[in-house]
Amino acid sequence: MNKWDRLGPTLDGNAPGVQERLVTSARDLVDLLETWGYPVYIVGGTLLGAIRNGQMMPHDDDIDLAWLCDEPTLADVSLASYEMERKLQAAGLAVVRHSLAHLQVTYFDHEGATDHYVDIFTGFYDEGLYNQPFALRGELSRQDLVPVSSMTLNGVSFPAPARPEGWLVYAYGPNWRVPDPSFKFVTPPATLRLFETKFGVYNRQRVWWEKYYEALPSRVASEDGNEDVDRFLADVPPGSRVIDLGCGDGRLTERIAEAGHRVTGYDYSYEALRLARMTQPAGVQYEYLNTNDRNPVLSLALDLVESKQDVYFFGGDLLHCVPQNGQESIFVLLRAALKPRTRGFFTFLSDEHRAANPVNPNTWKLDLATLHRRARSFGLSMYSLGSRPVQTEWGRRTQQTVVLWR
Repeated sequence: MNKWDRLGPTLDGNAPGVQERLVTSARDLVDLLETWGYPVYIVGGTLLGAIRNGQMMPHDDDIDLAWLCDEPTLADVSLASYEMERKLQAAGLAVVRHSLAHLQVTYFDHEGATDHYVDIFTGFYDEGLYNQPFALRGELSRQDLVPVSSMTLNGVSFPAPARPEGWLVYAYGPNWRVPDPSFKFVTPPATLRLFETKFGVYNRQRVWWEKYYEALPSRVASEDGNEDVDRFLADVPPGSRVIDLGCGDGRLTERIAEAGHRVTGYDYSYEALRLARMTQPAGVQYEYLNTNDRNPVLSLALDLVESKQDVYFFGGDLLHCVPQNGQESIFVLLRAALKPRTRGFFTFLSDEHRAANPVNPNTWKLDLATLHRRARSFGLSMYSLGSRPVQTEWGRRTQQTVVLWR
């Protein structure tokens, strides 16, 4: 159980060699960032372990890096984070954006499963305070941070804040030297509101989806959704270009491809994509897409517009699982990429579930009127193909089927 009350494997309890691979990946990442001129330094539990005994703490689960951004405004800080993301992606790295000031670089094993990851936090000064979203805002002098010093972590040299003790007091308080099993990190509500308002939260429920699919060794055989695919295919011309949003394990994506269409499945979960890529036939591609982040959605929309192709969209049991900003990004994508003769076909669950859980998106709902109102505000029309009862892992629900068009 980590300080955010999440269960997960620690470094000490993970697969053999993970610590060594993590340290190597982090050192290579630091080399890249320093080559590009970023003043980067270890922070968080990584810094705490390094200063205590030069080792990663056995109950930690990643390596934390931060860098000092000198841009004058919060908007410029966000743009600088996007510039870093583009450089990392161009270097062939998988980058997950948590917010406009927080990136995570993910590394995979030979089967495509997540092996380890490194966080990169953007540090900056605002109103005289040092900020390090998503959780830290307070007094810390620039001299405590740069020019960076050097510390050893698991036998490897890493850059550290100029005065590590200063950062640790800033983050953990004056008693940081004494290990405290009861420690719980609490972010003041005002700080949380500021960061969420200015920098957003782009990774809502991503950990839930990763753990959901991580528990599956292979695709689950099921007939669920086949009827929806058949209804979708009835109105799609032969040999069409199809985008499957929220493709999950790819079972329905490949069913669409079997009908002779070229399909790209997009999902928010790397573990879902791992399952999908186990059986990737000709005519099918799988790509990562976070609809909570408008930037890559706009990039995809531009690519589809420039291709001048007719594109059809399928989203099976998707929209009720997506936060409102993610739904709106989907509407932006449809508004840009649909043509008068093409359509988007979506199913979603609309009834209140007795076991509704804010953590579990499969128990969420989206009512028809709300969807209609939101879609219309983005210039989309909608008609309903009706509702039907369906059996889900969490009981009997009501599924709606709609078509969206421009």
